[in-house]
Amino acid sequence: MEDIAMKYDGYQVGIVIKSLRIQRNLTKEALATELGISESTIKKYENGERALSITNLFKIIDYFKVDANTILNVAESKKESSIDSRLELMDCSKRAYFQKIFNEMLDNAEMLVS
Repeated sequence: MEDIAMKYDGYQVGIVIKSLRIQRNLTKEALATELGISESTIKKYENGERALSITNLFKIIDYFKVDANTILNVAESKKESSIDSRLELMDCSKRAYFQKIFNEMLDNAEMLVS
């Protein structure tokens, strides 16, 4: 059996938390109130500046009704993450930017590859 070391990626975790919060139309302040933690802690989580405590991880799991793999952005090693699934985790402005760039690249694929 292959031994896989998991490295905590605060930036990716932050993207997931922010995405879940936005899907529920919550401000950082509202989410902080719902979870019983400070708004500055939510901000630090979303910016990847602070690692989740186990207690807060479970609060977030319970509140959003997702599993730890979702929050920690852990996928089975054999699964590939699609571009679409990665775009879904981004906020609207970043997603729109990358969609525009990808579409331009696809529209000009023959020129780019030749």
